[in-house]
Amino acid sequence: MVKTKKWFGFRLHLLSDATYELPVDYEVTKASNSEVKETEKLLDNIKEKYPEKLEKCKYFLADKGYDSTELIEWLTAEGTAPVIDIRNMWQGDETKQFKDTNIVYDYKGRVYYITDSGEEIELVYKGYDKSRDSQRYGFHPKYHDKRIFRIPLKIDQRIFTKVARNSKKWKRLYKKRTSIERVNGRIDRDFQFEKHTIRGLKKMKMFLTVTFIIQLTLAKEKIESGITNGLARYTA
Repeated sequence: MVKTKKWFGFRLHLLSDATYELPVDYEVTKASNSEVKETEKLLDNIKEKYPEKLEKCKYFLADKGYDSTELIEWLTAEGTAPVIDIRNMWQGDETKQFKDTNIVYDYKGRVYYITDSGEEIELVYKGYDKSRDSQRYGFHPKYHDKRIFRIPLKIDQRIFTKVARNSKKWKRLYKKRTSIERVNGRIDRDFQFEKHTIRGLKKMKMFLTVTFIIQLTLAKEKIESGITNGLARYTA
């Protein structure tokens, strides 16, 4: 059986600042182009032309559509912590054993200790160990067990990221993605790209380029006037 997919329109691949809600870099392609591959190209371009921007990027926030081992490894190697939602790529297995130990983990990064009697105890995240590039887990105080278990990130960098998936920090950072949704909303609603009549890839890229120039110019004027909050808003 042959499955045919048809794609219409264009796709905007946009890197935005989640704090100021402003564009950083972008590309416009056919709608069929891979989100992950185009994002990797954008990041490579920033690394080559504007390395200082990448150095300032502490966290990379994205939904599970960007869950890619290659992308996560690239970000980690550059010192940027990936905060990317994860897809379940396991087939059948609910947990996997960590080496030859009583520790198991699931695809969401939750870690458990299996007792000799078979009881499964979820461990508490105790922080990132920079010296060993690993995550630290231990028992809840109610178990009166002070043992600490370390799981190196290299075991699986999709699951064990620098900011632990089951940590409060990860949840707090991931919530900042709502600011990116506001960026997309302004493009669709305020600049009326949701129901556009633009034909041709070059024209679409030109219109989006003008849009981003307008956004950044307004932000620049605010900064020069001493305003540092609400840079993405169109009013003072």
